[in-house]
Amino acid sequence: MQIFQISGDADKFGYLRTPDLPKCESGESPYVMQFIDCSSNEASLKDSWRSVPLRTDAKSRRKVDIWNAGPVPLIVADTFLQTTPLRSYIERSCELLPVTVDDAPAHVLNLWRTDRCLDVDGSIYHQKLEWKDGKSYPVRDMLKFLRFDLALMPTDRLFKVGGGLRSQIFTVHFPDEERDDDFVAIYRREGYKGLEFVLRWDTDNPDAEIKAIF
Repeated sequence: MQIFQISGDADKFGYLRTPDLPKCESGESPYVMQFIDCSSNEASLKDSWRSVPLRTDAKSRRKVDIWNAGPVPLIVADTFLQTTPLRSYIERSCELLPVTVDDAPAHVLNLWRTDRCLDVDGSIYHQKLEWKDGKSYPVRDMLKFLRFDLALMPTDRLFKVGGGLRSQIFTVHFPDEERDDDFVAIYRREGYKGLEFVLRWDTDNPDAEIKAIF
């Protein structure tokens, strides 16, 4: 079993951009703040969500099936959701919040449930240092190598682990099995574009020091 972090590559797939609107008190667009809430929250946003008209830039006009670029979490077009074999997997993982991408209906994937499946004691940390006046001072501990508690980890949906990684999205991959609930395998088999998968832990080699500095 392998645990992957899901990420995007804005340099390759481009950005989704929010409208240019008046700033709120924090100095950010209210639309951007809404997406920040979606990336890191641990609650449903269905009742407070406002649909957002997003625009692609030149790079993202190449074929993208699932967006993860710019100030947004995962986003899928409605046409993609209606036809993909990942639909039931996605619907188990999150609530779907409405947006449009270049005027076409789409959905933000709000993974508001948090699974506390990170093995905090088993993970390896390093101290982040800050240089000041020619000396280094410890600022905080940062995760260096991740370990997970398999008994608490969901295997049939995307998940978040909370804590200092609350905006990171993970998924489980079974490289030696054929399953209909393996997000990575289906994504690769269908040839979808837009995401990258970063290996964070492999149960066949649990002590391998796979970098996980965020």
